[in-house]
Amino acid sequence: MKSYKWLSMIFMTLSLLLIISACGGARLLSVGDKAPDFKLKTPSDVNRSLSEYKGSNVFLIFEQIPCAYCDAQRPHIQNALQSSSTKVSVISIYCENSAANVEKDIKEKGLANFGIALVDSEAAVGTQCGFGKAYPYNVLIDANGIVKAVKIGPFTSQDEVTSWLKSL
Repeated sequence: MKSYKWLSMIFMTLSLLLIISACGGARLLSVGDKAPDFKLKTPSDVNRSLSEYKGSNVFLIFEQIPCAYCDAQRPHIQNALQSSSTKVSVISIYCENSAANVEKDIKEKGLANFGIALVDSEAAVGTQCGFGKAYPYNVLIDANGIVKAVKIGPFTSQDEVTSWLKSL
């Protein structure tokens, strides 16, 4: 029995070290944190920053191409935002993808009206926000730039997104 506890502790320690190294050692954003500002380009090479949205609620989505979970959550987000009275700007950050791939994906999936798309080809902003490569990574930021909710993994229903939006 003692060897089982010992092996369990080693496994837990190694798992924690793996998670920390996958996250680049940075701390995940938490509710109440000030959202870090960043500057990225759209697929059409226009600079945009989070600070441009000061005074607006922001739904930040870190995703990747391909990502079945990212694609699966999108209709739930769209439907929840359409039925919500709360105004929210959507920013999708495409990590580890080229501008050409992002532009192609937006056209193929008809996402031109789904917020703004930004390209983070090196996943630098994702690292700054403290997450590894677990896509999608969703962050809800209020008009004062404060993180109100964080979700690693996809939304599985419109109700889940609606409930999440109530934290604003």
